[in-house]
Amino acid sequence: MDQAIDVRSKISHFRILIIGRANAGKTTILKKVCNSVEDPEVYDPDGDKVAIDPEIIKESAERGLHDIDNQLIFKSNPQFIFHDSRGFEGGSADEIEKVTAFIERRAKTWKLSEQLHAIWYCLPTDGNRPLLEAEDRFFKISVPLIVIFTKFDGLVTKAFQQLRAEGKKIPAAHAGKVQLAQQMLTTNYRNQLNSVEFKPSAYVQLDDMRLEHSSCIELINETAKTLTDDALLLLFVSVQQNNIELCIEWAVGQGLRSGNKGPESVKWILAYFPHVWVVRIFLPPYSYIPLKSAVSRYPEKNFAFCVDALKNKLPAVEEVLQTSPGRAQIVALLCICAEHTFTKGSAFAESFGPAFITALDAYVGSPTEAEVIKEIDEMGPEAYDYARRQKLSNIVRAHLLRTQAEMA
Repeated sequence: MDQAIDVRSKISHFRILIIGRANAGKTTILKKVCNSVEDPEVYDPDGDKVAIDPEIIKESAERGLHDIDNQLIFKSNPQFIFHDSRGFEGGSADEIEKVTAFIERRAKTWKLSEQLHAIWYCLPTDGNRPLLEAEDRFFKISVPLIVIFTKFDGLVTKAFQQLRAEGKKIPAAHAGKVQLAQQMLTTNYRNQLNSVEFKPSAYVQLDDMRLEHSSCIELINETAKTLTDDALLLLFVSVQQNNIELCIEWAVGQGLRSGNKGPESVKWILAYFPHVWVVRIFLPPYSYIPLKSAVSRYPEKNFAFCVDALKNKLPAVEEVLQTSPGRAQIVALLCICAEHTFTKGSAFAESFGPAFITALDAYVGSPTEAEVIKEIDEMGPEAYDYARRQKLSNIVRAHLLRTQAEMA
């Protein structure tokens, strides 16, 4: 884990290529992932900002016209770098060739920060062309590739229409439309993709992302699961600005896996939270730091600060960490306090330590801590496994720290 933290300290951005046909919903997905209603900032390959008329950006998004070498960054989540391809249309071999060449160039670079870390491949399911002949070339790569079936609600509508055409009455058609849509998705899309030589790393199914209640949580979670390199996984989780629950889940897993490592495990747990790392990227009056000057800082000072604070507050912490229930209690404490400093304290980088102490003082000895310890004791002393990680993550999420002033 120390090696992963060291690598993470040298990389400031997680780089994703999103590809697919025009009108596949790519831009909408990126906005949802970054919780943004604004268009992204555009930077050239050297990291210099590209001045583009907003109307041109809008037209390009609608028509799928993008320079794949440009880097797209949203102010709401600036540690993601996205590359967006032109939309693929029938017979667009030239565009597919350009994307393939781009992927190969990125794969050959020796700098991990310049490589592609994941590919999101969008396939709209409301059309009549499941998979273009040349598109299977993208599956012959070593980068994790997540297939996103978009506009599934459109496929459900088609399924309803088919059932009605078959003579089903409206109530029966409504009752069976989702199941039929799933069967159509499997037959027309997943079976074809499962037949290629190198299968996708994961599949995600999304409805209309333009709806207010829609989210991309499943896409983020599935992407995390495909990252087998510890450093890339840590990078992906710790750049999240809109999915603190993912940070909690992986921090909990790392904490339970760390065993009897004592205070060293504090560093491994906190490393999954973005505000431990991020130096404020927005400067008054909200001007944007040039991409080429953005760096991550190694947060050793924050880790050491939190270890000392924990020892001062809980002198027996090293003994507590030697038992399975005790380790789970400390993991929960760290995650709950880290979540509070992010959600309520907005404490980034150098301000994280003092905010952590405030949260620690509010948590230790509180009814929230007593309830967390009670529920952990009810979990039993079994060794780490996926179910235990899920249970402890649920306990943390159910007992987020809120002070009296915040609830007033």
